[in-house]
Amino acid sequence: MTMTGATLRFRSDAASVERKIALVDRWMERANQKEASLGRSEQDKRRLEEAAREHRELAELNARWSKL
Repeated sequence: MTMTGATLRFRSDAASVERKIALVDRWMERANQKEASLGRSEQDKRRLEEAAREHRELAELNARWSKL
């Protein structure tokens, strides 16, 4: 894993991509739940929802590309 600013980059072999995406998805969900419980402003909630949407889209693309 490489972290640069707000970007995390993971390396994986094709056989474990889906499993690792599922782990990251669960981690993101727990982090989002914790963040939501802190009583953030509406703007922060929208930003988190947008980040979650982008994450889902990237996970879908990664899953499709892993099967090429």
